[in-house]
Parts: sequence; structure tokens; C-alpha cells
Amino acid sequence: MLYSKRTRWKYGIPPANNANYAWIEHIISKLSPNGVAGFVLANGSMSTSTKAEAEIRKNIIEEVRGHEYILTPGRYVGIEEAEDDGEPFDEKMTRLIAELAELFC
Repeated sequence: MLYSKRTRWKYGIPPANNANYAWIEHIISKLSPNGVAGFVLANGSMSTSTKAEAEIRKNIIEEVRGHEYILTPGRYVGIEEAEDDGEPFDEKMTRLIAELAELFC
């Protein structure tokens, strides 16, 4: 338990076999008092059932609620499906990449 005394693991010690909670805690530990963080994780990463992960998740959520912060689910959780615009995926992706490249010029 080399890391158990470090402030990085404020919410609990992440399990060695899953880095998701280690990264979350690391990022939170580096925030300034008014800092903001966003996390993009795989769909199942927040619903794991190990005791250590559940404890970390519970502790983080309790702190978020205590500060009256807002938790927002991922973009793909519970949103309505977008209407098909008829543009083939390959063409749309090519067009969007070109539009993005113009923004960086």
C-alpha cells in the first residue's frame, strides 16, 4: 500500500487491476479549488461492482453533492436518437474533418 498515505487517494485506494478510478482520483487531486474536470469513460466503467470501486464512487458522489455541484450523465446515456439526415457516414466524416481543419488554419 505504497500510495495509501498520499492525498491523491482521498476517496479510497483504487484496485490494481483497473486504472479508471486511479485516473479519476489523480485528476481530482490536481484540481485547483475552483478547478473543473470532465471525464469520458467507457459505458461500464462507472457501474463496476468491486467493493473498492463502489466505495470510491460513493465518496466522490457524496462530496459532489455536498458542494452542490452538478452531475451530468454522458452524452449517450438516455438521449433520444438523432434523426438520420441521409448523408452517408463516410461523406459526413470527410466533410466534418475538412470543416475542422479550416477552423485550425
